[in-house]
Amino acid sequence: MKKFHKAVTTVAVAALSAALCFSLAACGETQKAADLVASYNSSSYTFMTAFPDFTFKQLTSNVQNINVYDDNTYMLMVTTKSLSGDLKFDPSNTGDQVASANDRGCTITHYYGAYEKTEEDGMITLKLKKPTRVVYTATASATASAAVFYDTANWTDAMSGEGDDAKTAEQYLASMAFNDVECVVDGSTFGFDYIDVSVKA
Repeated sequence: MKKFHKAVTTVAVAALSAALCFSLAACGETQKAADLVASYNSSSYTFMTAFPDFTFKQLTSNVQNINVYDDNTYMLMVTTKSLSGDLKFDPSNTGDQVASANDRGCTITHYYGAYEKTEEDGMITLKLKKPTRVVYTATASATASAAVFYDTANWTDAMSGEGDDAKTAEQYLASMAFNDVECVVDGSTFGFDYIDVSVKA
């Protein structure tokens, strides 16, 4: 009788172990991260000055990076960095200039969604579908007293805010997500022209 109970117990433990291994393997398959297929880049710069009425000026650099994955999804990262300053002329009239710069902060926005790809004559056309997730980060700077962070897929009460400015993840996504947009990449350089990702694009 003892041998019978021992055999039953051994079989039960083996079956449970097999089920657990199968379950973990299945979880591993569903949680496997998509593989990166390619990465493309673009950059642009804007310069604003109030000269000659004022000596104020501002330089903004914009960088876009598109990562595409083997599950037909993309991640578009848009980084914007601004510096401003006052242009002062040397009183000796030698023409020398002294510039002071103020950090106007940096914003980084990640857009996630699905994409379609076509390729012809070395040119790659990516159709980025309207984002289904947006992650936004802004650093503290001369014009922003505090850093901010939003993630529509991991929304918190702190992100929602309070009072009339309160918002849901869905509302924030609607305010940030651009419509479908096409991007043409030069396959020889992996570069593309800076694309408009404004909500009204």
